[in-house]
Amino acid sequence: MLKALSECTGCCSGSRCSLTEVVPDQTEISAKTELPPKIAAVIDEATDLLPGHRMSHFQRSWCTPSTVQVYLTGRAGDTQAAAKILAEALQWREKYKDILMGSRMPQWQSDFRVLTRARSGHPILYTCFRHILPANLQHVPEHYAAVFEAGVRSMRNGAQQFDIVVDCHGFSSHHLDPRPLFPFMATVRQPYRDRARSAIFVGAPQAFHLVFNLASKLVSEKTARKGMFKSPEDAVAHVLETAGSEAALALKEAMHINRQGCDCQPGEALGRKLPSEIDDVATLFKDPIGSFPRVSASAQQAVMKSTESETIATSRWGCCRRHRVKVT
Repeated sequence: MLKALSECTGCCSGSRCSLTEVVPDQTEISAKTELPPKIAAVIDEATDLLPGHRMSHFQRSWCTPSTVQVYLTGRAGDTQAAAKILAEALQWREKYKDILMGSRMPQWQSDFRVLTRARSGHPILYTCFRHILPANLQHVPEHYAAVFEAGVRSMRNGAQQFDIVVDCHGFSSHHLDPRPLFPFMATVRQPYRDRARSAIFVGAPQAFHLVFNLASKLVSEKTARKGMFKSPEDAVAHVLETAGSEAALALKEAMHINRQGCDCQPGEALGRKLPSEIDDVATLFKDPIGSFPRVSASAQQAVMKSTESETIATSRWGCCRRHRVKVT
């Protein structure tokens, strides 16, 4: 949300790719014929917790060893606790399946997107309050789903987390509405649990701390401690030190552009690409389904039965070319 890519030959010719046509960490999976026992146990137990005790092909594609290990690590190796969280995440993924597949695009509610990638392989997600619309609880969770999914699938070099930058420029009274916090924090707590490495809040006004304090109560103390407050200059300096010059320049450009006006322009405005600015992101969704590691016979049968009734939707994810506004 990863490492293995195949060339997306149809990207610029109008052909689109479905998110279900990729198995994350394909290289990792193809190198293994058997899952580690604890990983297999988590997957089996999670399957038993799903409706009908079945895991769909789409859900199964999420259960790579590295992804399941994130849940195990977060639960200190407790397979039952990890399985419970994984099952909740898989049900969430089924709910937003069409968005995660790319068969339907969200109605963009802000400029929230994958902005760039650190030299370490960790994606950097970015949003600016200037471009956040008043809360729409139908569309906001879908926007989050698309961006977090693109973030995970954009990881490289063994990275398992991403960084989030929240630019508080343009923060206003309508942003004090706490309702969008709940789907955002729910997404962080379950389907993308332990994926956030850090959160940088840039130029936060005093009023923003009310929102931050509420959000902190919705996550663990460990997650809340990942947040840091910085000025625009300090944020760029921090990213330069931790992520490299290319990532720092991308952040500096984005913040510069967002300070050239005050009107709200969500979605693909001002040269932005959503859900991701990373120009190779579309190729992440190209690899065919099928090379799953083996689990128990019952789990395999559940996958096969579910697969018989599934069809692969045509993707509407955008072309891989990146259109950036250059700052002079």
